[in-house]
Amino acid sequence: MNRYLIIIVLFLMFIIEGTWFQYFLADRFMIEFQWVPRFVLVLIIYIGLFHGRLTGVIYALAFGILYDVVYGPFLGVYTFSFGLISYILCWPLYIVRRNVSLNIVAATIAVLFIEYFVYLINDVLGLAMLSHEAFIYERLLPTIGINFVFAVMISYPWRKLLEEIRKRMNPQES
Repeated sequence: MNRYLIIIVLFLMFIIEGTWFQYFLADRFMIEFQWVPRFVLVLIIYIGLFHGRLTGVIYALAFGILYDVVYGPFLGVYTFSFGLISYILCWPLYIVRRNVSLNIVAATIAVLFIEYFVYLINDVLGLAMLSHEAFIYERLLPTIGINFVFAVMISYPWRKLLEEIRKRMNPQES
């Protein structure tokens, strides 16, 4: 049941990113910044840190495909980048798992990497609508900010849930 709970929460965050969050679009309030929520990625990085690199990469690939189908002009950009960043950042070290600050830094680095990687791919293909400077100022920094705030807010409850699931899956570790 607990594994299903993780999938349900991730899917709900995916829905929230694409629907509810549209209410807060900058165009609506005449602001030139673009906030792009990457809440699913933040949660996946936490999953990888607590349940291991392989688990994080599996979730990243699954939701990367979903992102590609819904948001991407080409299949594979989000799948590759989600999988790669999960593999790189999901260290199976105990000290990283226990340190909330390192968890938040890892999630923020993941958002930075994803946004920049997707921008570079779109720029190479001629699909980028913003110049590099405009991208950094109008999209990258606000996106990092909002996802950092989300990572800070969700870190404690999500961490407790993941620790509980880990204890139930491996009772001898307790």
